[in-house]
Amino acid sequence: MKIAIRQNQPVLVGGLLLLGLALLIAVSYHLFPLLRWARHQFQLSQPPAAVTAVAAGVVDKPLRLVRPGSLEQAQLLPVYTEYAGTVARLYVVPGQAVKAGQPLLTLEAVTAPPVAKPALPPAGQPASRASHENAQQEFERYQKLYELGAISRKQLEAAAARLKAAQESQDSAPAASGSTQSVVDVPRGPVEVRAPADGIVTGLMTAQGKSVPSGQQLMSLGSGQELEAVISLEQSDLYVCRLGTAVTLQLGEQTVAGQISGIYPEVAEDQSVTYRAHVKLAGQPAGPTSGTPVQMVLETGQTVPVLAVPSAALQQDAAGSYFVYTVTDNTVGTQPVAAGETVGDFTEISAGLVPDTLVLSGAVDGLRPGAAVVLQ
Repeated sequence: MKIAIRQNQPVLVGGLLLLGLALLIAVSYHLFPLLRWARHQFQLSQPPAAVTAVAAGVVDKPLRLVRPGSLEQAQLLPVYTEYAGTVARLYVVPGQAVKAGQPLLTLEAVTAPPVAKPALPPAGQPASRASHENAQQEFERYQKLYELGAISRKQLEAAAARLKAAQESQDSAPAASGSTQSVVDVPRGPVEVRAPADGIVTGLMTAQGKSVPSGQQLMSLGSGQELEAVISLEQSDLYVCRLGTAVTLQLGEQTVAGQISGIYPEVAEDQSVTYRAHVKLAGQPAGPTSGTPVQMVLETGQTVPVLAVPSAALQQDAAGSYFVYTVTDNTVGTQPVAAGETVGDFTEISAGLVPDTLVLSGAVDGLRPGAAVVLQ
Protein backbone atom coordinates (compact mmCIF):
# COMPACT_ATOMS: atom_id res chain seq x y z
CA MET A 1 0.00 0.00 0.00
CA LYS A 2 2.74 2.39 0.97
CA ILE A 3 4.60 1.46 -2.16
CA ALA A 4 1.52 2.25 -4.29
CA ILE A 5 1.03 5.61 -2.60
CA ARG A 6 4.68 6.46 -3.07
CA GLN A 7 4.54 5.52 -6.74
CA ASN A 8 1.38 7.61 -7.36
CA GLN A 9 2.35 10.56 -5.16
CA PRO A 10 2.94 13.00 -8.09
CA VAL A 11 -0.48 12.13 -9.51
CA LEU A 12 -2.20 12.63 -6.15
CA VAL A 13 -0.48 15.98 -5.56
CA GLY A 14 -1.40 17.19 -9.05
CA GLY A 15 -5.00 16.11 -8.57
CA LEU A 16 -5.28 17.93 -5.25
CA LEU A 17 -3.86 21.10 -6.82
CA LEU A 18 -6.33 20.93 -9.70
CA LEU A 19 -9.21 20.36 -7.27
CA GLY A 20 -8.16 23.36 -5.19
CA LEU A 21 -7.89 25.53 -8.29
CA ALA A 22 -11.34 24.43 -9.48
CA LEU A 23 -12.86 25.25 -6.10
CA LEU A 24 -11.21 28.68 -6.13
CA ILE A 25 -12.59 29.46 -9.60
CA ALA A 26 -16.06 28.26 -8.62
CA VAL A 27 -16.09 30.51 -5.56
CA SER A 28 -14.78 33.50 -7.53
CA TYR A 29 -17.51 33.20 -10.16
CA HIS A 30 -20.29 32.36 -7.69
CA LEU A 31 -20.87 28.92 -9.22
CA PHE A 32 -22.13 27.36 -6.01
CA PRO A 33 -25.92 27.78 -5.77
CA LEU A 34 -25.74 27.64 -2.00
CA LEU A 35 -23.26 30.49 -1.85
CA ARG A 36 -25.32 32.57 -4.26
CA TRP A 37 -28.43 31.93 -2.21
CA ALA A 38 -26.61 32.86 1.00
CA ARG A 39 -25.29 36.09 -0.55
CA HIS A 40 -28.75 36.97 -1.85
CA GLN A 41 -30.24 36.36 1.58
CA PHE A 42 -27.53 38.55 3.10
CA GLN A 43 -28.30 41.37 0.67
CA LEU A 44 -31.99 41.06 1.45
CA SER A 45 -31.23 41.34 5.13
CA GLN A 46 -29.30 44.60 4.59
CA PRO A 47 -31.26 47.88 4.64
CA PRO A 48 -31.41 49.71 1.26
CA ALA A 49 -28.61 52.26 0.81
CA ALA A 50 -29.59 55.92 0.75
CA VAL A 51 -28.40 57.53 -2.49
CA THR A 52 -28.69 60.84 -4.32
CA ALA A 53 -30.02 60.76 -7.87
CA VAL A 54 -30.81 63.46 -10.42
CA ALA A 55 -32.71 63.34 -13.68
CA ALA A 56 -30.81 63.68 -16.95
CA GLY A 57 -31.86 67.05 -18.32
CA VAL A 58 -31.21 69.64 -20.99
CA VAL A 59 -28.57 72.37 -20.74
CA ASP A 60 -27.60 75.11 -23.19
CA LYS A 61 -24.24 74.31 -24.80
CA PRO A 62 -22.32 77.25 -26.32
CA LEU A 63 -21.80 76.87 -30.06
CA ARG A 64 -18.15 77.04 -31.08
CA LEU A 65 -16.77 77.36 -34.59
CA VAL A 66 -13.60 75.27 -34.96
CA ARG A 67 -11.58 75.61 -38.16
CA PRO A 68 -8.11 74.34 -39.15
CA GLY A 69 -5.20 76.42 -40.33
CA SER A 70 -1.49 76.95 -39.91
CA LEU A 71 1.06 79.50 -38.77
CA GLU A 72 2.56 81.47 -41.64
CA GLN A 73 5.04 84.27 -42.04
CA ALA A 74 3.14 87.52 -41.54
CA GLN A 75 2.43 89.20 -44.87
CA LEU A 76 4.12 92.48 -45.66
CA LEU A 77 2.62 95.10 -47.95
CA PRO A 78 5.37 96.85 -49.97
CA VAL A 79 5.10 100.60 -50.56
CA TYR A 80 6.63 101.82 -53.84
CA THR A 81 7.20 105.24 -55.36
CA GLU A 82 5.70 105.88 -58.78
CA TYR A 83 8.05 108.78 -59.47
CA ALA A 84 11.74 109.54 -59.27
CA GLY A 85 12.83 112.30 -56.93
CA THR A 86 14.26 113.23 -53.55
CA VAL A 87 12.66 112.50 -50.18
CA ALA A 88 11.86 115.99 -48.89
CA ARG A 89 10.17 114.94 -45.64
CA LEU A 90 9.84 111.57 -43.89
CA TYR A 91 6.93 111.35 -41.44
CA VAL A 92 7.33 107.82 -40.05
CA VAL A 93 9.88 105.67 -38.24
CA PRO A 94 10.25 101.87 -38.09
CA GLY A 95 7.69 100.28 -35.76
CA GLN A 96 5.20 103.14 -36.09
CA ALA A 97 1.54 102.18 -36.60
CA VAL A 98 -0.17 104.00 -39.46
CA LYS A 99 -3.69 104.15 -40.85
CA ALA A 100 -4.74 103.78 -44.48
CA GLY A 101 -4.32 107.12 -46.26
CA GLN A 102 -1.90 108.53 -43.68
CA PRO A 103 1.05 110.44 -45.25
CA LEU A 104 4.31 108.51 -45.10
CA LEU A 105 6.67 110.91 -46.87
CA THR A 106 6.82 113.81 -49.30
CA LEU A 107 8.79 113.31 -52.48
CA GLU A 108 10.18 116.24 -54.46
CA ALA A 109 9.58 114.82 -57.91
CA VAL A 110 12.24 115.34 -60.57
CA THR A 111 11.18 117.57 -63.45
CA ALA A 112 10.95 115.39 -66.52
CA PRO A 113 9.40 115.50 -69.99
CA PRO A 114 6.27 113.46 -70.74
CA VAL A 115 6.84 109.72 -70.87
CA ALA A 116 5.44 107.64 -73.73
CA LYS A 117 3.94 104.23 -73.11
CA PRO A 118 2.13 101.69 -75.32
CA ALA A 119 -1.52 102.42 -75.96
CA LEU A 120 -4.25 100.14 -74.65
CA PRO A 121 -5.60 97.46 -76.99
CA PRO A 122 -9.02 97.90 -78.60
CA ALA A 123 -12.07 97.05 -76.53
CA GLY A 124 -12.94 94.16 -78.77
CA GLN A 125 -9.74 92.27 -77.98
CA PRO A 126 -10.01 89.29 -75.58
CA ALA A 127 -7.40 90.66 -73.15
CA SER A 128 -9.40 93.84 -72.54
CA ARG A 129 -12.66 91.96 -72.07
CA ALA A 130 -11.05 89.42 -69.74
CA SER A 131 -9.53 92.19 -67.61
CA HIS A 132 -12.91 93.88 -67.23
CA GLU A 133 -14.72 90.60 -66.46
CA ASN A 134 -12.16 89.65 -63.81
CA ALA A 135 -12.44 93.08 -62.20
CA GLN A 136 -16.25 92.81 -62.24
CA GLN A 137 -16.21 89.37 -60.58
CA GLU A 138 -13.71 90.56 -57.98
CA PHE A 139 -15.83 93.60 -57.14
CA GLU A 140 -18.98 91.48 -56.75
CA ARG A 141 -17.17 89.10 -54.36
CA TYR A 142 -15.78 91.99 -52.33
CA GLN A 143 -19.21 93.64 -52.21
CA LYS A 144 -20.69 90.49 -50.65
CA LEU A 145 -17.83 90.32 -48.16
CA TYR A 146 -18.34 93.97 -47.23
CA GLU A 147 -22.06 93.42 -46.66
CA LEU A 148 -21.15 90.58 -44.29
CA GLY A 149 -18.62 92.77 -42.49
CA ALA A 150 -15.73 90.53 -43.53
CA ILE A 151 -13.64 93.25 -45.20
CA SER A 152 -13.12 96.95 -44.65
CA ARG A 153 -14.62 99.72 -46.75
CA LYS A 154 -11.10 100.57 -47.91
CA GLN A 155 -10.76 97.13 -49.52
CA LEU A 156 -14.15 97.49 -51.21
CA GLU A 157 -13.21 100.92 -52.56
CA ALA A 158 -9.94 99.52 -53.90
CA ALA A 159 -11.86 96.80 -55.77
CA ALA A 160 -14.26 99.44 -57.11
CA ALA A 161 -11.31 101.53 -58.30
CA ARG A 162 -9.86 98.53 -60.15
CA LEU A 163 -13.22 97.89 -61.79
CA LYS A 164 -13.50 101.53 -62.83
CA ALA A 165 -9.99 101.49 -64.28
CA ALA A 166 -10.77 98.33 -66.23
CA GLN A 167 -14.00 99.90 -67.54
CA GLU A 168 -12.23 103.09 -68.58
CA SER A 169 -9.51 101.04 -70.23
CA GLN A 170 -12.09 99.16 -72.23
CA ASP A 171 -14.07 102.30 -73.15
CA SER A 172 -11.02 104.28 -74.22
CA ALA A 173 -9.45 101.51 -76.26
CA PRO A 174 -11.13 102.37 -79.63
CA ALA A 175 -9.82 105.94 -79.52
CA ALA A 176 -6.33 104.63 -78.99
CA SER A 177 -6.53 101.96 -81.66
CA GLY A 178 -5.23 104.28 -84.35
CA SER A 179 -1.99 104.99 -82.52
CA THR A 180 0.67 102.92 -80.86
CA GLN A 181 1.50 105.21 -77.94
CA SER A 182 -0.13 107.49 -75.39
CA VAL A 183 1.49 110.13 -73.20
CA VAL A 184 1.76 110.15 -69.41
CA ASP A 185 2.86 113.33 -67.64
CA VAL A 186 5.28 113.09 -64.73
CA PRO A 187 4.18 115.49 -61.96
CA ARG A 188 6.52 118.32 -61.03
CA GLY A 189 6.98 119.45 -57.46
CA PRO A 190 6.13 117.71 -54.18
CA VAL A 191 4.28 114.38 -54.26
CA GLU A 192 2.84 112.88 -51.08
CA VAL A 193 3.11 109.10 -50.64
CA ARG A 194 0.33 107.72 -48.43
CA ALA A 195 -0.20 104.39 -46.68
CA PRO A 196 -2.27 102.02 -48.87
CA ALA A 197 -3.60 100.16 -45.80
CA ASP A 198 -3.37 99.97 -42.02
CA GLY A 199 -0.12 98.51 -40.75
CA ILE A 200 3.15 98.95 -38.91
CA VAL A 201 6.14 100.47 -40.69
CA THR A 202 8.90 97.93 -41.18
CA GLY A 203 11.86 97.58 -43.51
CA LEU A 204 12.29 101.33 -44.07
CA MET A 205 14.52 101.62 -47.16
CA THR A 206 14.92 105.38 -47.53
CA ALA A 207 15.75 108.50 -45.54
CA GLN A 208 15.14 112.21 -45.71
CA GLY A 209 17.26 113.82 -48.44
CA LYS A 210 17.84 110.54 -50.26
CA SER A 211 17.19 110.28 -54.00
CA VAL A 212 15.01 107.42 -55.18
CA PRO A 213 14.33 106.14 -58.70
CA SER A 214 10.85 105.49 -60.02
CA GLY A 215 9.45 102.13 -58.90
CA GLN A 216 11.76 101.73 -55.88
CA GLN A 217 10.34 100.16 -52.72
CA LEU A 218 10.34 102.73 -49.93
CA MET A 219 9.19 100.57 -47.00
CA SER A 220 6.80 97.79 -46.02
CA LEU A 221 3.69 97.73 -43.86
CA GLY A 222 3.07 94.69 -41.71
CA SER A 223 1.33 93.52 -38.56
CA GLY A 224 4.44 93.97 -36.44
CA GLN A 225 4.73 90.21 -35.91
CA GLU A 226 6.81 87.49 -37.49
CA LEU A 227 4.00 84.94 -37.53
CA GLU A 228 0.27 85.04 -38.10
CA ALA A 229 -2.37 82.33 -38.35
CA VAL A 230 -4.02 81.65 -41.70
CA ILE A 231 -7.35 79.84 -41.29
CA SER A 232 -9.51 78.15 -43.93
CA LEU A 233 -13.14 79.29 -43.85
CA GLU A 234 -16.35 78.30 -45.56
CA GLN A 235 -18.76 80.84 -46.97
CA SER A 236 -21.29 80.15 -44.20
CA ASP A 237 -18.61 81.05 -41.62
CA LEU A 238 -18.62 84.67 -42.78
CA TYR A 239 -21.80 85.33 -40.80
CA VAL A 240 -19.82 84.99 -37.55
CA CYS A 241 -16.24 85.62 -38.72
CA ARG A 242 -15.74 89.35 -39.23
CA LEU A 243 -12.88 91.81 -39.12
CA GLY A 244 -11.83 92.38 -35.52
CA THR A 245 -13.51 89.21 -34.21
CA ALA A 246 -11.65 87.78 -31.19
CA VAL A 247 -10.67 84.11 -31.48
CA THR A 248 -8.59 81.53 -29.64
CA LEU A 249 -5.84 79.53 -31.34
CA GLN A 250 -4.86 76.04 -30.21
CA LEU A 251 -1.21 75.19 -30.95
CA GLY A 252 -0.71 71.77 -29.42
CA GLU A 253 -0.84 72.42 -25.68
CA GLN A 254 -0.51 76.19 -26.11
CA THR A 255 -3.47 78.56 -26.29
CA VAL A 256 -2.97 81.96 -27.89
CA ALA A 257 -5.51 84.76 -28.23
CA GLY A 258 -5.92 86.38 -31.63
CA GLN A 259 -8.00 88.74 -33.72
CA ILE A 260 -9.13 88.40 -37.33
CA SER A 261 -7.28 91.10 -39.27
CA GLY A 262 -8.35 90.20 -42.81
CA ILE A 263 -10.51 87.82 -44.85
CA TYR A 264 -9.67 87.18 -48.50
CA PRO A 265 -11.50 85.12 -51.14
CA GLU A 266 -9.73 82.50 -53.23
CA VAL A 267 -11.11 81.20 -56.51
CA ALA A 268 -10.21 77.61 -57.38
CA GLU A 269 -9.82 76.25 -60.91
CA ASP A 270 -13.42 75.00 -60.81
CA GLN A 271 -14.52 78.58 -59.95
CA SER A 272 -15.53 77.58 -56.40
CA VAL A 273 -14.82 80.30 -53.84
CA THR A 274 -13.18 79.66 -50.48
CA TYR A 275 -11.89 82.12 -47.92
CA ARG A 276 -8.76 82.51 -45.82
CA ALA A 277 -8.80 84.49 -42.59
CA HIS A 278 -5.59 86.11 -41.38
CA VAL A 279 -5.41 86.19 -37.59
CA LYS A 280 -3.14 88.59 -35.72
CA LEU A 281 -1.68 86.93 -32.62
CA ALA A 282 -1.86 88.64 -29.23
CA GLY A 283 1.66 87.32 -28.58
CA GLN A 284 4.24 85.27 -30.43
CA PRO A 285 4.06 81.61 -29.29
CA ALA A 286 7.19 79.91 -27.98
CA GLY A 287 8.43 77.06 -30.14
CA PRO A 288 6.04 76.81 -33.13
CA THR A 289 7.33 77.98 -36.49
CA SER A 290 5.86 78.68 -39.91
CA GLY A 291 3.81 75.71 -41.10
CA THR A 292 2.76 74.58 -37.61
CA PRO A 293 -0.88 73.35 -37.68
CA VAL A 294 -3.33 75.36 -35.57
CA GLN A 295 -7.03 75.28 -34.78
CA MET A 296 -9.10 78.42 -34.52
CA VAL A 297 -11.88 78.34 -31.92
CA LEU A 298 -14.53 81.04 -32.14
CA GLU A 299 -17.24 81.48 -29.53
CA THR A 300 -20.28 82.35 -31.63
CA GLY A 301 -22.36 83.66 -28.73
CA GLN A 302 -25.13 81.21 -29.66
CA THR A 303 -26.26 78.09 -27.77
CA VAL A 304 -27.89 74.77 -28.58
CA PRO A 305 -29.86 72.54 -26.13
CA VAL A 306 -28.21 69.18 -25.35
CA LEU A 307 -28.91 66.31 -22.94
CA ALA A 308 -26.49 66.30 -20.01
CA VAL A 309 -25.82 64.79 -16.58
CA PRO A 310 -23.69 66.07 -13.70
CA SER A 311 -20.04 65.37 -14.48
CA ALA A 312 -19.75 63.61 -11.08
CA ALA A 313 -22.28 61.00 -12.29
CA LEU A 314 -20.10 59.92 -15.21
CA GLN A 315 -18.12 56.70 -14.60
CA GLN A 316 -15.45 54.85 -16.60
CA ASP A 317 -14.81 51.12 -16.73
CA ALA A 318 -11.44 49.38 -17.07
CA ALA A 319 -11.59 49.74 -20.86
CA GLY A 320 -12.14 53.49 -20.61
CA SER A 321 -15.78 53.36 -21.75
CA TYR A 322 -18.26 55.70 -20.08
CA PHE A 323 -21.36 54.60 -18.17
CA VAL A 324 -23.71 55.89 -15.49
CA TYR A 325 -25.51 54.23 -12.59
CA THR A 326 -29.26 54.49 -13.07
CA VAL A 327 -32.11 54.02 -10.61
CA THR A 328 -35.35 52.34 -11.68
CA ASP A 329 -37.96 51.27 -9.11
CA ASN A 330 -35.42 51.82 -6.31
CA THR A 331 -33.01 49.37 -7.95
CA VAL A 332 -29.52 50.21 -9.23
CA GLY A 333 -28.59 49.54 -12.85
CA THR A 334 -25.83 50.56 -15.26
CA GLN A 335 -26.15 52.22 -18.65
CA PRO A 336 -23.33 52.74 -21.21
CA VAL A 337 -23.28 56.28 -22.62
CA ALA A 338 -21.37 58.42 -25.11
CA ALA A 339 -19.96 61.54 -23.46
CA GLY A 340 -19.59 64.86 -25.28
CA GLU A 341 -18.36 68.29 -24.22
CA THR A 342 -18.23 69.58 -20.67
CA VAL A 343 -20.61 72.46 -20.00
CA GLY A 344 -19.88 73.93 -16.58
CA ASP A 345 -20.61 71.22 -13.97
CA PHE A 346 -22.37 69.04 -16.55
CA THR A 347 -21.23 66.70 -19.31
CA GLU A 348 -23.10 66.34 -22.58
CA ILE A 349 -24.52 62.86 -23.28
CA SER A 350 -24.71 62.32 -27.02
CA ALA A 351 -26.07 58.74 -26.87
CA GLY A 352 -27.30 56.14 -24.38
CA LEU A 353 -29.79 58.10 -22.26
CA VAL A 354 -33.22 59.64 -22.60
CA PRO A 355 -34.38 62.75 -20.73
CA ASP A 356 -35.55 62.32 -17.12
CA THR A 357 -33.56 59.11 -16.56
CA LEU A 358 -32.49 59.03 -12.90
CA VAL A 359 -28.71 58.72 -12.48
CA LEU A 360 -26.69 58.46 -9.28
CA SER A 361 -24.77 61.66 -8.65
CA GLY A 362 -23.31 60.86 -5.23
CA ALA A 363 -21.06 58.14 -3.80
CA VAL A 364 -21.57 54.68 -5.33
CA ASP A 365 -18.94 52.70 -3.41
CA GLY A 366 -20.08 49.15 -2.74
CA LEU A 367 -23.21 49.36 -4.88
CA ARG A 368 -23.77 46.67 -7.47
CA PRO A 369 -26.35 46.39 -10.24
CA GLY A 370 -29.55 45.04 -8.72
CA ALA A 371 -28.94 46.53 -5.27
CA ALA A 372 -31.93 48.12 -3.54
CA VAL A 373 -31.61 51.82 -2.77
CA VAL A 374 -33.64 54.62 -1.24
CA LEU A 375 -33.55 58.05 -2.84
CA GLN A 376 -32.62 60.88 -0.51
